[in-house]
Amino acid sequence: MKINHFIVFLAIIILSGCEQDTQKIFVVDLSKVIKTSYIQKQEDERNKQILDIIKTAKNEASSTYNEMKKEDIENARQADNMTLTQLWVKEKQSSRQKTIDAIHEKIDSMYKKDDELVILNAAGVVLSGRSTDITQKVIGMVADVTVDYGPLPVVNVSSAKKNKR
Repeated sequence: MKINHFIVFLAIIILSGCEQDTQKIFVVDLSKVIKTSYIQKQEDERNKQILDIIKTAKNEASSTYNEMKKEDIENARQADNMTLTQLWVKEKQSSRQKTIDAIHEKIDSMYKKDDELVILNAAGVVLSGRSTDITQKVIGMVADVTVDYGPLPVVNVSSAKKNKR
């Protein structure tokens, strides 16, 4: 939150020296764009696929516990849960970043030619008029965007016997 305020503060300082009549400042609510557009459905589907992979890996790992000593089972279970949780967090963050990148690319392609334009995320803006909010326009712009999230992660589960070799 502090970084958003810093960015807004920095933008105000930089823009304060600009001529008022040539500088255009707009805001876009990225959170609203994501939540109300098809992009959110794409991200949700991607995350569901990742969760399915993680659940399958967890089930496969659980089946290997039968081959272990009782005292090793809990340690293995904790290690597996930690590894799968880290994978989930990493993949979810990656999905969100690729979603935001796709929105930024679309905005950039539409406004690239305008050198006198600044677009800020509304989350860091304290006050703006309705005429400066381009959120609805951006929602329309990203309606046909397909996000490339890359390949799904692969989780390989090895048995206790293989690990002892």
